[in-house]
Amino acid sequence: FDKTGTLTHDKVVLSDIIVRAGVTQAQVLALGASMAEGSLHPAARAIVVAAGQGWPGNGVTQPHAPLDEMTVSGLVEVAGQGMRGAWQGRGELTLGSAEFCGLAGTPHEAADSPQVHLSDSTGWLATFVLNEGLRADARHAVTALKAMGIRTVLLSGDRRESATRIGTAVGIDCVI
Repeated sequence: FDKTGTLTHDKVVLSDIIVRAGVTQAQVLALGASMAEGSLHPAARAIVVAAGQGWPGNGVTQPHAPLDEMTVSGLVEVAGQGMRGAWQGRGELTLGSAEFCGLAGTPHEAADSPQVHLSDSTGWLATFVLNEGLRADARHAVTALKAMGIRTVLLSGDRRESATRIGTAVGIDCVI
């Protein structure tokens, strides 16, 4: 099995935004959406959709700078890793995996749910926590295959912790 779209829904949704002191969730969401707008990656789409629907998910509306101050230019997407661009003369802005954002091995990387990180020239700026729900038929499909004597394997390019969490939830024999 693949994970996303096979065992889980094919669309992830934004469930939380964790921010560095001095910035608001609305500000980093505007920045993230500005960067992610042209990407087809499911995580990028979740950020763009959340920005368009007036997130935050916690029901608190937060003020943010005008959108023109949140513009990122010169975007370059690195497949499977993230995006980089220039942020209004304030240096480079990076959106993507912990490793791509220079956060590998830091507390910002440690989680079993899908995450997208945002960093600027001074380091970590925000973490977008995503949620991917299990498909209703996933556990049944795995159970039926196992009843037929078929060993089940989940092959995923996602983080090991995330893949293991999903594999365990549906009864997969082996997660790679």
